[in-house]
Amino acid sequence: MHGSNCVAVLSAGSIGDVARNLSDFASGRAAVFVLTFVSLIPTSAAYAEFIYVTNVDSNNVTIIDVATNTVVTTVTVGSRPVGVAILPDGSFAYVANLGSDSVSVIDTANAAVVTTVPVGSLPFGVAITPDGTLAYITNRGSDNVSVIDTASNTVIATVAVGDNPLGIAITPDGAFAYVANAGPSNVSVIDTATNTVSATLPVGNGSFPEGVAITPDGAFVYVTNVFTNDVSVIDTASNTVIAIASVDFFPVGVAITPDGAFVYVTNRGSDNVSVIDTASNSVTASPAVGSSPEGIAISPDGGFAYAANGESDNVSVIDTANNSVTATITVGNGPIGVAITPAQNDADSDGVPDVLDQCQNTNVPESAPVSGSLGQTRYALRNGVKFSMGPKAKIEFTTSDTAGCSCEQIVAALGVGKGHLKHGCSKGVMKAWTLNLP
Repeated sequence: MHGSNCVAVLSAGSIGDVARNLSDFASGRAAVFVLTFVSLIPTSAAYAEFIYVTNVDSNNVTIIDVATNTVVTTVTVGSRPVGVAILPDGSFAYVANLGSDSVSVIDTANAAVVTTVPVGSLPFGVAITPDGTLAYITNRGSDNVSVIDTASNTVIATVAVGDNPLGIAITPDGAFAYVANAGPSNVSVIDTATNTVSATLPVGNGSFPEGVAITPDGAFVYVTNVFTNDVSVIDTASNTVIAIASVDFFPVGVAITPDGAFVYVTNRGSDNVSVIDTASNSVTASPAVGSSPEGIAISPDGGFAYAANGESDNVSVIDTANNSVTATITVGNGPIGVAITPAQNDADSDGVPDVLDQCQNTNVPESAPVSGSLGQTRYALRNGVKFSMGPKAKIEFTTSDTAGCSCEQIVAALGVGKGHLKHGCSKGVMKAWTLNLP
């Protein structure tokens, strides 16, 4: 049922190192930008955040508890995992396995792979639509993007883009996906309504674009250019490059703070992170991290940035208040992709995350009789967040199953008589509502 546990945002060096860098790209050790969908509202105390780090050389994903900066478990996935993104409700993580042409789907509740989805050749970047219904996977070997329906975990469309697509990000309204094509040094803009390319944007000859991130207001796209040591800023209104921000050597990963004020860019060749002020598009800080930093993600509250250091097999934790490294976490071999479980905000405290809540103002508990007064075909919201049948019944529903709606709200939404509320919510109303939820 909707909202239950079975139901469910990518992600070099000196000139003398260029040959090594190109070799790394061919073997899958290229950096990947992981787009993490974040919220401007701080995470609630009851919600636990975790960091997912793909380890390309050990074929697994390290899961880190944000509260303690400690590794809680490691999940084996496909061959040479690179990109990773997590559904907005935090229920599943999608991992691109470059070496096995597949995507592993991890159930975050039990940290286990529940299915593997075949995609194109050499899958690399991962981005998920804000509503969590679709996952977009760049296939650098087949020059296209696979679109996965997250409900069925099947590929429902394949979109041809440019040569060697790497990073990908989706606008906050879900309308467009921006794909960095390293070969022709341009960006494909995919209209997600039709899954067709609506525009192709040049970002500089020979620039080798890789990382992609979009500001929370959807106004600007930041694209890292590996070989020109800079970042292109694209205005989404005109789909033109309006600024170039110079950074350090071989910029790859990119992430933006939830308030849109700063852009964090990992520089693989100079072992540091450039912090760009979006007001001026200039670098304001360059904290040193581990060797060959690649993917980067920022916590939902904007307090910390996490950079995966591909050659030192660890993750640097950067305090964004002063841009200093406060911790280093050992992970697997060759960490590349980084994603953080999105904040699960619950404005009306009904136990259902806002991203899934169909009724934003549920009154908990509602005015319905307790279980002793219910018949066997009646339901009521009681014990805080539970719908239950009568005392002899064996079925229970939570507000997650009703997408955050109480009996009163369900009856009103369906436009049926208030008689369906007498002695609790009727079985017919409950069935009609839960079976037709998105």
